[in-house]
Amino acid sequence: MRHIFFVLILVMVGLSLGQTTISASTQPIAVTGSEDQEYLAVQDVIGTAIDARTLIGPVMNATGSAALSDSALLGATADEFAVLQNHPARMMDAIQRRYRSYGNGGTQTILMIETLNEQTNILDLYGLPPQGQTNVITRIRTRPLASSYLRKMLSSATIQDNAGLFTSVGKARIAQAAEQANINVLLITSSQQFSSIDAWRSWLHSHAGNSGQITIGVHINPKSIYVIPGSATHLSVAQAYQGFLNALPIFNSRSDSAVSNGVIKLIEIYHEMIARG
Repeated sequence: MRHIFFVLILVMVGLSLGQTTISASTQPIAVTGSEDQEYLAVQDVIGTAIDARTLIGPVMNATGSAALSDSALLGATADEFAVLQNHPARMMDAIQRRYRSYGNGGTQTILMIETLNEQTNILDLYGLPPQGQTNVITRIRTRPLASSYLRKMLSSATIQDNAGLFTSVGKARIAQAAEQANINVLLITSSQQFSSIDAWRSWLHSHAGNSGQITIGVHINPKSIYVIPGSATHLSVAQAYQGFLNALPIFNSRSDSAVSNGVIKLIEIYHEMIARG
């Protein structure tokens, strides 16, 4: 197997490393789902009887005295509640934890929660029949936290190996690394001929993932790696650049699995960076 030596190409700020051109891109990726993904996680909790946005609409949009009442019920400070209102999955987590703290889950517990909800109006259950309300409340109490569904949704590796760089074992190792790191990665390899680095860059942007994904592009000619951090990944362009520099020796190692090992190292590095904030 040919050993491929890589450079990082990101757009905007051009730096020089020997004869390697390194730049950073601030081109925004269209926001296609971070909020949608959170509501999908809420939907996984509550089932299909009612739309997630409708159900938690009252608490997500509460202001004034209603917000104070809801935050007190959920055990959140005003600042914490404001954060929850920007994150549907976290809000559902808080509701689930509160509902679980009530009783043993029997009929009296459900009736108590229904009465409490009528008083506080955290959830919009009014479009459901009585049994439907009971079913939704039971799911909120018993299903895994919404954040666990979101984490599963976001922790994955989508691999489009157009250049045939990875073995099945390599792909499995990359997918496992992404899952363990709680990172959503879109990995695209290409051997397509481009007229210039800019053309390759433009092509990858047009195929990049959503705002919750880190897109890693690996190209054979020109030999390059191009990293596009989605706007909702909490990874900055500068961090993406530094992470690649840290992983570059692995990409350039004389090993048949150098590329897959390098991608795995990138995922691990980005996980640490995101965790540090």
